Amino acid sequence: MATAKRRGEEDWIAAVIRTRREWRTKRDAWLEERGLVVSDMRGLSWQEYKRIEREEPHRILRRRHEGEKGQDGRRD
Repeated sequence: MATAKRRGEEDWIAAVIRTRREWRTKRDAWLEERGLVVSDMRGLSWQEYKRIEREEPHRILRRRHEGEKGQDGRRD
């Protein structure tokens, strides 16, 4: 019984990891279609990200934190 429970937990963890991997792959494809980047994007080195940040900052998709002002000057 303990083995079956452990196997169920491992299956659940594997499902979560698989789902996150699929989501990230779809997210990266969506961003790439639009010419956008995020810092943890697959296939994008840190040096390339820093170059884009310096030379093409409009391509970087950033998450706004709660209370932070957006481009329109309003807060969340």
